[in-house]
Amino acid sequence: MSTRNQVLLVVGLMVMVTSIALIAVNYSAQREAFLKAVDDKLLVAAHLAGEIPGGPAYFDRLEDRDSIPPEEYSALVERNNRACLALGLQYLWSCMVVDGRIVFTTSTSPGHDLRTQEHAGFFEAHRDPASFRQVFNTMQTDLSSFHNEWGSGRMALVPRLDSRGRPYCLGASVSTAWIQERLRQTLLRSATMGGILLVIGLGAGLFLADSISRPLIRLTQAADDIARGEPGDSLPETGSLEMRSLARSVATMSRAIQQNYAALRREIQERTSAQAELQQHRDRLEELVQARTTALERSNRDLEQYAAMASHDLQQPLRAAGGFARILSMRLKEKLDPENRDLLERILKAVTRMQQLVGNLLAWSRAASAPCQARPTDCEEVLAGVLDDLRPMLEEASARITHDPLPTIPADPDHLAGLLGNLLGNAVKFRGQASPHVHIRAEEHESEWLFSIQDNGIGIAPEFQERIFKPFKRLHSRKRFAGSGLGLALCRRMVERAGGRIWVESEEGKGAVFRFTLPRQGPEQETSSESTEALPASETNH
Repeated sequence: MSTRNQVLLVVGLMVMVTSIALIAVNYSAQREAFLKAVDDKLLVAAHLAGEIPGGPAYFDRLEDRDSIPPEEYSALVERNNRACLALGLQYLWSCMVVDGRIVFTTSTSPGHDLRTQEHAGFFEAHRDPASFRQVFNTMQTDLSSFHNEWGSGRMALVPRLDSRGRPYCLGASVSTAWIQERLRQTLLRSATMGGILLVIGLGAGLFLADSISRPLIRLTQAADDIARGEPGDSLPETGSLEMRSLARSVATMSRAIQQNYAALRREIQERTSAQAELQQHRDRLEELVQARTTALERSNRDLEQYAAMASHDLQQPLRAAGGFARILSMRLKEKLDPENRDLLERILKAVTRMQQLVGNLLAWSRAASAPCQARPTDCEEVLAGVLDDLRPMLEEASARITHDPLPTIPADPDHLAGLLGNLLGNAVKFRGQASPHVHIRAEEHESEWLFSIQDNGIGIAPEFQERIFKPFKRLHSRKRFAGSGLGLALCRRMVERAGGRIWVESEEGKGAVFRFTLPRQGPEQETSSESTEALPASETNH
């Protein structure tokens, strides 16, 4: 929306709102004034209605229908009719509660023509007693509006008591049709004045909008010229002080742009040449990085193959050394003194630990290249096999393993078994004073499965929670907890190999929760000549 239209809209809305407010205030004031005048008149007339029959003495005489002669009642009605005509009222009457009913004791004609003498009968029951109950219940003067079979109007009711304490009510009413007509005329006049104000306001707004928008349009045209590289000669010379100041600033800016335009073009040319040269260097650097990356990958593969070959070649000598040491132990156990037997046992333990380390190293090297043979795998079945393998350890530690229902997922069953075996073995091994309790659960997310293994063990301090997943990083000595320090590193390598993540949430002394994710869709199959081997169970890094 343009500035001109915005100014017109704002001015028009302000004038319209102001006019409506003035109309509403004027209408309300006029209505209150009319009603106040009518109510004052009705109160005077209602009190007059009590004096027409002779004051309170008239109501003291009302005991039954024969207490007032018909000719006296007719005279009272005539006086009421004349008073109504003189005061411009609709009705003027009195009522009393007799035997629980509200009955007329004086009245005017119920017709529109008060001269017809068609008044309500003496002691006739009032046909709208509900309008009098409030007055007789509270004995307070009541001013209210009414709408019934005799029309619409305003009514005043003044309650009184006769000398014997019997309540009666004096009433006067007037038609409010003339008030509605006067208010309608007032509203029409106010609306006419509001329309005139609106037209005047819109004219003033149009003038104001033109005085604001015309310099802005010229300033916009000048800015467009400057944007196209032209001098911008259409700057406004008239308008408000602020607008002229803005035009001078734009002119100064235009001159500065023209002065620097040539230098900018030269700088653009220089930068273009520099970017071309930089791109050449970047291309050369990418070639060098690619070559370096290829050489590094080749070196890593060679190192992994070397580690696999070395660990594989070391197994046979270690098995031989271990076998010979066990034969010597069986043959010479009874002949050796305690010191030599202790040395022989240490040799056997060292050979066993070396065999475990070489086996873990071989599994570590193969984990980098071994394919992930993903297929539908029942996690319940895999867990049952793992628990069967760990049964001696679980029985020795009096451990309790519980789990939620586990799903069937696309995974390598051998890798999953090794992963669960390491995590469960760690949870039992690193236990506190209480018997180990481990709980396993699996949650399905949008694109992955989240597995959680929660224990009540010794826990892990936050500063060590990343370190334990690195190879050969331990948090405890071998005398306290056995292991090679490769278990969790192997777990991370296998989980990442399958396209997932693994981490731990723990506080020292409050147990730990190991979590890992596996994709809902199995990873792409890789081709390799090596076979897949399960992870060694019960290895640890902490």
